[in-house]
Amino acid sequence: MVSKEFYECLRSIVMMDYGLVLIYHATDKTFKDENGVEYNKIIPTLDKRANNFIARMADIICYSRI
Repeated sequence: MVSKEFYECLRSIVMMDYGLVLIYHATDKTFKDENGVEYNKIIPTLDKRANNFIARMADIICYSRI
């Protein structure tokens, strides 16, 4: 029910022809590739379900650091 409400709320804002800017935090996470080499990737701290929906809606995704 929460996922549906979140989806419908954001979708209704977009359908009203408003520009929507969402800001959330990100973190560095270490991954290993198939050869065992470690690398860092910046990933959002937002829940995966919400992030998947927002990423499909987004025209631009950018990261900023101080």
